Amino acid sequence: MKIVNLLLYYILLLIALGQISHADDESDDNSAKISATLLATALNHAVQSGLGEDLVQKVYDKDVGALYQVAKSMYANPRRQNNVDENDKLSSVQIFHALADGKEHHILSMVQLGFAYAEEDKSQAIQYFVQAGEDGPHQASLYNAGRLFAEEGEFAAALGYMRAAISLSTGAKMTETARAGYNSLNNQLQQVELGLNEMVSMFPYADLNDFPQQGSKADKLWNEAMALFESFGKTKKISDLEACVKKLSDFQMQNDTKMSALQTSLLRRILTTALDIMSNEL
Repeated sequence: MKIVNLLLYYILLLIALGQISHADDESDDNSAKISATLLATALNHAVQSGLGEDLVQKVYDKDVGALYQVAKSMYANPRRQNNVDENDKLSSVQIFHALADGKEHHILSMVQLGFAYAEEDKSQAIQYFVQAGEDGPHQASLYNAGRLFAEEGEFAAALGYMRAAISLSTGAKMTETARAGYNSLNNQLQQVELGLNEMVSMFPYADLNDFPQQGSKADKLWNEAMALFESFGKTKKISDLEACVKKLSDFQMQNDTKMSALQTSLLRRILTTALDIMSNEL
């Protein structure tokens, strides 16, 4: 074992000095593009943490799965030097970036980046959760994207991604978590003061049963009302808003029992706000 460790440390030194290259990197589909410095750091962590010779060899070969596994270990169990453990964490995030942003398009590395940025850079975290959630598809990432969107006050996106996580339903526990999160947000939003544009954007995502169904009579009526609403936003013509209110009132009467509680609340407030705007223009 001592001889093996000495050999590994010698390899690390050569890599750090740029004297070792992988001539077949470009031809190996499972070989990651990663800097010599990061590779040396990953190998050093794998050796010192006793992660096994097989894994060390795979890391040396730049195997994507092995690099991801070691990077997770580096992030969760950073080696402490002079009471500082940030170097391993920083290096692990850089490895995740190399795997997520490069040709590997590694979904689980995107997930890890989402968690790594969740506290200090929510927009960056959302970016990686959305990418992993949509490209995977990855159920937990869809939910976490929705959760962070809610924290940022982007409620239409929050409802949409949480609902997508529920619909994906790849794991019973995660589906239950996503459903609980969606229902909790749904209830909260019935009490939150919202702007007109916010409420209009949220409405299609405010029902777990996807009401109104695409192509249905209700969907056609809603889209006609939204076309008039968009026209009012551009022209500020009260006649467009009046026509929009008429169609939304028809929608409300025809579909009162089909809407979710949040949709009922949103539509009532949309109509009230629109009527207030019309009154102020008279």
